[in-house]
Amino acid sequence: MKKLLLFLTIISISSIVIAQKKVVLKTTLKEGQRFEYSTDIDQDIHIGNSGQDMNMVIGSDVDIIVGKTGADKTTELLFTYTRMKYLMKMGEEAMGFDSEDSLAIKIDTADMKSVMINSVFKSMFGGMINASFKVYVDAQFKVVKVTGINEMVDKILEGIDFLGEEEKAAMKKGMASGLSDEAMLENLKTMMMQWPSKPVGVNDTFNIKISNPKLALVTTYKVQEIKAPVVKFALNGVAEVTEGHLKGTQTGFAEVDLTTGMTTRSEISQELSNKDEAPSDDFITTIKSKAVVGIKKKK
Repeated sequence: MKKLLLFLTIISISSIVIAQKKVVLKTTLKEGQRFEYSTDIDQDIHIGNSGQDMNMVIGSDVDIIVGKTGADKTTELLFTYTRMKYLMKMGEEAMGFDSEDSLAIKIDTADMKSVMINSVFKSMFGGMINASFKVYVDAQFKVVKVTGINEMVDKILEGIDFLGEEEKAAMKKGMASGLSDEAMLENLKTMMMQWPSKPVGVNDTFNIKISNPKLALVTTYKVQEIKAPVVKFALNGVAEVTEGHLKGTQTGFAEVDLTTGMTTRSEISQELSNKDEAPSDDFITTIKSKAVVGIKKKK
């Protein structure tokens, strides 16, 4: 009987130790490591009763080479685009570019406007293939700086010989909100997950807040499972987009590699609407999107 009680006591203590196991999530990348990351976003936009439903598919692959970690504990990552996709469809009209499928968009050669728009897309996004920029992350994988996007855009615009200088200047100004060092910094803050400074265990939760003039996002992460070297999270978030007075939620999951601190896979679904602000149903905008991010292969 005593042996049985001792055995049960040991099992009980072991269960408590396992239940209380915690891990530290942080950047543990080594200089020279290389990864291939893939991002694919599918977004449906519905605008009231206007019939202006739109679908956007955005995708990219980037080759990531880990650089040095500075005295300030930030690590340099060199991003190089190897795949680009930007497709936009509204009814029968379609435009965009897909580096892996030249027939993704069927162009009516008799429609000069369509030819011109798609030529710009091809020059712009095609010009991003093999183009590079640098991303700097801190110990918690928070993106703190981006450089090289502005120079990349300048180089691409220089190569579009069918546009005049005024048109190029107007195009660059219009792109600044989505494709610049500052815009990429804010974009990557929402796409690349960051971690708390304290250890976490199964069922622990923590909040990450992202705020800028265009977006307020609060995401709650809950640790679902720890099976070294992978930690799996469930996530729920509340988002508010200033432009268009859009509000909504996002849900999904993420898996993280403890040996690097990098997200190996995540899937996030988001739904936004301005129904609380729209004067009538005719003006209600609803945006539903799904983003899938992950490592295609580790080199």
